Amino acid sequence: VLTLQQSSSTQFEITSAVLDDILPKNDNGEWADMLLSKAEVYKWLEEDVVSKFWTPPVCGDGRCEKPLEYEAFGRFGCRVDCGD
Repeated sequence: VLTLQQSSSTQFEITSAVLDDILPKNDNGEWADMLLSKAEVYKWLEEDVVSKFWTPPVCGDGRCEKPLEYEAFGRFGCRVDCGD
């Protein structure tokens, strides 16, 4: 929704960045037309989608990544990133 409120050039930049990160590439570094086997699909999902977008947060990296990181409460939470 927020992307639709941007100018067309900004929309293009956002969309291109996302597509560059998740679409499979061929040996020339161009977007692949198709994946030929189930193994290629699983490899693409693991390397280009899951490992890039679903990584566990690290306490102490300077970013409070909610909901898995949250304000410190006793010995729980991430005080370094999220405070008290």
